[in-house]
Amino acid sequence: PFGLVGRQFIDVLSRLAGLFTDREDSRRWSLSALVIAPVLLLQKPTKKSKNSAHARVLESRLNLRKAGDFEALVREANAIQKPLKYRSPSREHCTKRFIDLMREGRVTEATAWLSPDRHTTGVKDCSD
Repeated sequence: PFGLVGRQFIDVLSRLAGLFTDREDSRRWSLSALVIAPVLLLQKPTKKSKNSAHARVLESRLNLRKAGDFEALVREANAIQKPLKYRSPSREHCTKRFIDLMREGRVTEATAWLSPDRHTTGVKDCSD
């Protein structure tokens, strides 16, 4: 961010960082707020939005934050993220990626492309 709105954004982050370093009783929530604030405030309104739109939206989000309307900030973030969908890669893409990784000698990564649930985390069954 740039200009007056950018300075206001930096001030918000500076205040949160100051709360974390200066006050023992606010350390837990101020660190969480310091991590979450940029995500909520700097999210692009649309895929092809321009910098001028980013500045306007940031200003309105800073005003919502100042007013204490955090529910509105979260609702707006959810509305932006709702249309985003994960598309799983096609079978052809997975096959090509597997072959390329095997040629490079990256066997562990290549075998991960064979599993249909390769995006899951945690402990896998030994039969996988």
